[in-house]
Amino acid sequence: MRGVGHKTVRSLLAHCGTVEHIFDMNEKELLEIPHIKPPAIHAIVSRSYMEDAEKELAFIEKHNIETLWIEDTNYPWRPRQCEYA
Repeated sequence: MRGVGHKTVRSLLAHCGTVEHIFDMNEKELLEIPHIKPPAIHAIVSRSYMEDAEKELAFIEKHNIETLWIEDTNYPWRPRQCEYA
């Protein structure tokens, strides 16, 4: 998602708690979060990433790829400690 890098994701998660809460927020609420820049807010609110995300998900499912997210309980401990994970 353009404008949303690893540092932005970590800031959003620290403030919002869950991915679901991030995507439920409106522009005004997102603007209140420190260090979140307008391009990131626009990307989240506009949902312009959905087509690419759906293509990626189709590829993952077609090739039986297991995906992990930093919030998953089975996400490895060491990468979780890395700033760029």
